Amino acid sequence: MGRPSSIDRLPPEIRELINRLRDKGHTIDEIMRKLGELEVVQISRSSVGRYVKARAKIGERLQRTRVISEALIRERGNEPPSRTARLNIELLQTAIFDIFGLLDEGSDEAVADQLKNNPKAIHDIAKAMDHLTRSSRNDLDYERELEASIRAKLATEARSGFEQEAKRQGLSADTVSALMAGAFGVKKDE
Repeated sequence: MGRPSSIDRLPPEIRELINRLRDKGHTIDEIMRKLGELEVVQISRSSVGRYVKARAKIGERLQRTRVISEALIRERGNEPPSRTARLNIELLQTAIFDIFGLLDEGSDEAVADQLKNNPKAIHDIAKAMDHLTRSSRNDLDYERELEASIRAKLATEARSGFEQEAKRQGLSADTVSALMAGAFGVKKDE
C-alpha cells in the first residue's frame, strides 16, 4: 500500500466537509471552490475526484448489501429467528470478506489507504468478526436447546398418549414401558 492520500492527511473536519458537500450533491468543482475559500490549497482536483469516487464505490456496495439484506429478510419473514440471525451473520461475513478482497486485489487503493490509516476501522472489523463468532456460537446453542426442548416435549406427549391408550387397551405398565423404550427410545423415568 502507498502513502496516505492528500485527502487522508487533511484534518477530519475538512474530510467531513468534503463528505457533507458531496452528500448534498455538490460537484467536485464546487467542493474545490469551498476548499479554496477555506484556504485548503495542498490538494488537487484529481485527489478530490479519486476520494469522491472511492467513497461512492463504498456507498454503492453498502446500498447493494442493504437492498439484498432487506429483500432476504422480507422473503424469510415467517422463518424462525435462528434463520434470520444466521442470514445476518452471513451478510456481515460477506461484507468483511469483500473488504479484505478489495485489499488483496489492490484495485482500490483508496479503501486500503483508509483502512491502513484508520486503526479504529481495523479494530471495528476485528470486533465485528468476534461478534460474528459469538453470534454463530449463540445461534448453534439456541438450536441445540430448541431441539432438546422439542424432543422432551415429544417424548412427554408420546408417553402420555401411549399410556392413555395402553390403559384403554388394558395393557400393563411394564408392557407400556417396554413398548415406549422400543418404539420411541423413551424410558419410564424420562
